[in-house]
Amino acid sequence: MAYLADAVKRMEDCFQAQAVASSVYRSEPVELLEQPWFYNQVVRFEIDGLWKPTKVLKALKTIEEQMGREKTIRYGPRVIDLDLLLFNNWVFETAGLVVPHLKLEERSFVLLPLVELEPEIINPRTGRKLAEIIRERAAELSACERI
Repeated sequence: MAYLADAVKRMEDCFQAQAVASSVYRSEPVELLEQPWFYNQVVRFEIDGLWKPTKVLKALKTIEEQMGREKTIRYGPRVIDLDLLLFNNWVFETAGLVVPHLKLEERSFVLLPLVELEPEIINPRTGRKLAEIIRERAAELSACERI
């Protein structure tokens, strides 16, 4: 929880914008299952138009490094993991960044806090409301609980 609060503060300082943060959610791991559950949160910023998706991602990775994140096992335990899930209503793809995040509609720990912040939010890649996806796929989504 302290790492999440620290990350939000660092992002506010970096982007010079007030964060709107979801509740914190505790979720079971996906991909690599033999590890502790994760704590997740979605944070929204209204940032200056000079920020482009690649610049935002670079800033997020810098914050991860400053907080002690080290490259280890993919999907393994980590101090912090900051992802750029959405950027305005853009569909944006480069070699190092895909927005919206490709697994956005598969992860309860992303869907639930996003819908908490914005109940009518739509995935610009698919045009689908995230709240509808939660209702349709609730049984197959990984376990996730609001703290």
